[in-house]
Amino acid sequence: MRTDNGTTHPEIGRVEVATVPTPENIMLLSGTYTYSGKVLISYRTEQDIDIPDFYNLAVQNDDGTDFRVIFSGVIPTLPKANGIRYMPYQDNKRILLGDYVLECSPYIDSCTNATLVPVHYPSRIVEDPKTTHHWSEIIIAPDNEHMNGRFFVPTSGLP
Repeated sequence: MRTDNGTTHPEIGRVEVATVPTPENIMLLSGTYTYSGKVLISYRTEQDIDIPDFYNLAVQNDDGTDFRVIFSGVIPTLPKANGIRYMPYQDNKRILLGDYVLECSPYIDSCTNATLVPVHYPSRIVEDPKTTHHWSEIIIAPDNEHMNGRFFVPTSGLP
């Protein structure tokens, strides 16, 4: 317990911050953990740095070992897209990327076949001229089939 200005607070313990090592020939863009505890990373290389919408995804241990590429290719930007985000599903077979789902077989950690599947939004959202962007924060439902998202619709100046 510690005390500040007469108020007692429980200690929460120390937090260790560390850098996850990656291969030297990649330029790290983003990283997150999968449900199995692997690190999912998005990166670029000198060969693809100038290719629009090109992404590389790999998994590795957080000590930098067992680096395994699971996807390299173009992820087309769709109208009203709000960028690529990485949200692994609990089944450890799929990754929600925003407007796409990357399906990995048999699992993300041992992926030998990756398929990019488009997300189909309700037509009223896709066709609504007031909707400027699809989702800003995604939440995958526990059933691993449904998701919740936010859609940007300006409200100022509308009748």
